[in-house]
Amino acid sequence: MKQQIRAELKQGIVRRWYLYILPFALGAVSTAAFLNRYALLEAWTGELRAASFGDCFAYIFRGMQEYIPNQHQPFEVPVLFLLINILLAVLIGGYAAGELHGTGLNKLVRCRRRSDWWICKCIWNVISVLGYYAALIAGAVTAAFIASVKPGGAAFFSGIAPHKEVVVKLLFCENPDKLNDKMLCCMVFVLPVLTSMAVSLFQMTIEFILQPWVSFMVLMANCVFSAFFMKGCWLGNYMMLYRMKPVNANGVDWQTGILINLLVIAASITAGVFLFGRYDVLNKNSMNK
Repeated sequence: MKQQIRAELKQGIVRRWYLYILPFALGAVSTAAFLNRYALLEAWTGELRAASFGDCFAYIFRGMQEYIPNQHQPFEVPVLFLLINILLAVLIGGYAAGELHGTGLNKLVRCRRRSDWWICKCIWNVISVLGYYAALIAGAVTAAFIASVKPGGAAFFSGIAPHKEVVVKLLFCENPDKLNDKMLCCMVFVLPVLTSMAVSLFQMTIEFILQPWVSFMVLMANCVFSAFFMKGCWLGNYMMLYRMKPVNANGVDWQTGILINLLVIAASITAGVFLFGRYDVLNKNSMNK
């Protein structure tokens, strides 16, 4: 099993290293935009403490405010939210299903159980998501460092944890008294990563039922519905701080979000084990030739 996992990580991550360039660039560009926004906020509100990495991450995952069409509110396209999810979907999409053909089929034959092959793919999926966020963070840190060494540039991140007073001013929180440091760290650091894991595992599971392009369209539909509807059933809401209850009184609950994401992760892995046990590999392979 360990050798299978090592081979999976080498094939699915190391040899596909170029796919992590885009999230790196996205983290760098987003951080540059944050530093400009922070400078304007500092000039508008007066003196603020130096921005932390958590403040930057909160800006990146701010998402969009609730869309209320009956108030004649123009729809704000959440470009950054969409880019984060699209790039991750491209990273995950098609790889696992593609492994059922060609040399990937040999790995399956060597496995004692089909479930071992599926579990290896799930481990690859989770580590790929972590690698995606590591690239995003590396880009953010690189951009902040470059800005700090420039004459008159912004100071480097003062720490890791987000500052409540900064996030409240950045997002115009409706209930700042209900926001504490523990809650803020969970909403900024835990929920986006956990939601990405849940969505990516779900995407990989759908690929074995339908086709990779169909699973991609399902994920894009989730992003679109998350943008239009602030409902807990659409997982994208848990990646947007604008949709959280301390920020929006009618928003989604972050604790419920953690529970729902864990359930989706468990259901995706379990469904994959069950479905893959009934998957006609040879017939599927011959049909795609």
